[in-house]
Amino acid sequence: MYRAHEMWEDALRVAKANGDQKELGEVAIKVAENMEGDKGTQFLIKNGLIEAAIDFEANQERFDEAFRLANNHAKYKLPEVHLKYALHLEDENRFKEAEEEFIKANKPQEAINMYEHKQDWHSALSVARQYHPESVNKVFLNQAKFHLDGRRDFAKAEQAFINAKEPEKAINVYQEARMYSEALRVANKHAPHLVPQINENYSRGPQAQNQSPEEIL
Repeated sequence: MYRAHEMWEDALRVAKANGDQKELGEVAIKVAENMEGDKGTQFLIKNGLIEAAIDFEANQERFDEAFRLANNHAKYKLPEVHLKYALHLEDENRFKEAEEEFIKANKPQEAINMYEHKQDWHSALSVARQYHPESVNKVFLNQAKFHLDGRRDFAKAEQAFINAKEPEKAINVYQEARMYSEALRVANKHAPHLVPQINENYSRGPQAQNQSPEEIL
């Protein structure tokens, strides 16, 4: 009720008496936001709300002060500050710096997602290989999807599927596109157990009449 009416002092009074630390911090930050200069931070620290003070500084994009407070009073908050700083740098298109902050925040997956979003597959794979190896194949699969959706670049998609150790997916894509000779080429090299089924599919389809003697054999 007090928050809805922006009666922050009363909200803070009730939170102090009956709320948990999280609720108290949220209300205290709102009070601090209505103060000028660094009075908000001083108010939070004075009330023993160092976590809220760190969050407040980070939310105001005063990251140097947020890092200083975290280093001096709450080192366990450092990864959280690094993450907020990384997101800020990403918004500023400072991607390499953002990557470094994501790594410091122990969030390599966030850096991978950032690079995938801007279709920088080289950087996404570099981060995955170094910091999150279990994501490497997923990056290749996302790359394959990127090359197929709208672009229909089968060759690049095929290579990404092979790199992801998922030749069956490349074969399925070729078969769905009725590109059976390409499906057979990939199968012969990477998944020979699928060759009989592909041949059967090939011989049944409308494209069968266009097969060369070698393909029929």
